Amino acid sequence: MSYVVTIDALPPPLSACYRNVAGRGRVKTQRYTAWANRQLMINLNLRGEIKFTDEVGVHIGVIRPDKRKRDLDNLLKPLCDLLVAGRVLVDDSQIKCLSIMWHTRCDNDRPEIEISVSK
Repeated sequence: MSYVVTIDALPPPLSACYRNVAGRGRVKTQRYTAWANRQLMINLNLRGEIKFTDEVGVHIGVIRPDKRKRDLDNLLKPLCDLLVAGRVLVDDSQIKCLSIMWHTRCDNDRPEIEISVSK
């Protein structure tokens, strides 16, 4: 079984996703929450029953939005959290194999992320 999710915007940098709050620990920032909520709302395929309850493999392909240097690994945490929030996974600890790569941008490509989850 395989499931593909397309995301139309890069998440905020990992350093802008969480902040420390006295007495509460690490909490999601408004910027990160807004990005995640937008992705959940426009990607209707992220709603409904939990798709996977066992171990899975995840492949993430990202169209690079520009020529700036970016750390590809900074995308992993927000994207894996989105799979949980969107009920694709119960918990991101189910991921036993994970790959991520940049894809070459064509002239008319917009920044896009394709996440493929398979059992």
